[in-house]
Amino acid sequence: MKKKKPIINKYFLLFAILTGAFFAIFTDFGPIDMVYVLLLVPMMIFTLQVVIIIHELGHLVLGLMTGYRFLSYRYFSWIIVKDKDGKFHLKRYSILGTGGQCLMIPPDKDEIPIFWYNVGGVLFNTLSIIPAIFIIYRQTNEWIVYGVIVFIFMSVLLIATNWLPIKGITNDGNNYREAKKYPETRIAFNDILTMNVYNAYGYRLNLMPLKSTPESLSYGKTIQAAMLLVMHLKKLYVHDIEGFITGIKEMENEFESKQIKMLPGWKLYVYFTRLLERKLDDPIFTDKTLLMILKRAKYEPFYYIIRYVESTLRGHEDSNKIKTSFFDLTQKSHLLGDVLDCNDLLDYLDQHVLFPSFLD
Repeated sequence: MKKKKPIINKYFLLFAILTGAFFAIFTDFGPIDMVYVLLLVPMMIFTLQVVIIIHELGHLVLGLMTGYRFLSYRYFSWIIVKDKDGKFHLKRYSILGTGGQCLMIPPDKDEIPIFWYNVGGVLFNTLSIIPAIFIIYRQTNEWIVYGVIVFIFMSVLLIATNWLPIKGITNDGNNYREAKKYPETRIAFNDILTMNVYNAYGYRLNLMPLKSTPESLSYGKTIQAAMLLVMHLKKLYVHDIEGFITGIKEMENEFESKQIKMLPGWKLYVYFTRLLERKLDDPIFTDKTLLMILKRAKYEPFYYIIRYVESTLRGHEDSNKIKTSFFDLTQKSHLLGDVLDCNDLLDYLDQHVLFPSFLD
């Protein structure tokens, strides 16, 4: 059977069309000024900030309107978190490849509403284009019109990348379509939201109530695969090293057999299994994407575990510095559950894996 071409190619065409339309609009002002061209990228970066804020506000507002409650709102590396006592905290946290995130507490129902919460960001971006168009037709200042046009362009781009089915990318639209089609995904989606809450409240992963079961989930569905990955991680946090390695290898084999591209963040767990198996010459250790993620993972407790184990096994002198950085993070992180799990895991790895005693 002929392999389908990735749908992402269509978006290159969309990008070209929108770019052409952008410059066509400027012909109303006469010949395109080189200053406009030089300022295009800075203006795109600036307007993207506004577009991201509007997008996450959409998730917040539509979530609240459909029964969800506020947990956190992130803009790049700044995040506002509401703890279990109702107090708000300003923390630092980031996820590579994302500009923001709004996490909500799902309503206590057997079947949570999924459409409006997922579509909220895209809907707000779409609605924001309406007053922008009005400004273009009522404003005579070319620089204001220029900025508004770039804003519209970036809004459309974010709408497309957050809702249309792009192969190899998980976005709001894919989450909704998968949850709508598969009841198991809807349960897994609820579990993931619930896990975020319990993690922020300081519960260990093994104590978090999950409704999903391994037998009901498939690696062929992104959200379901994410829950299976969580279940493997639970084994690691209860110090079942062999069970964790077996589970991650199962995940690898399933993705390979189904010819599904694994998300970069998930491959970090494959990276970690290679360390636990002491396969230090594996090609995964030269994966540029993974190395970039690790370098920027200063707000993730588990990524410090990965870096510490690798540094120790390779005999690098910065192992103690990494451990110190980890303990510094535990005092600042809002991921209270992860902090507890990773702290115990670090002690276990030191005593039984990295520096085992003769009694083990």
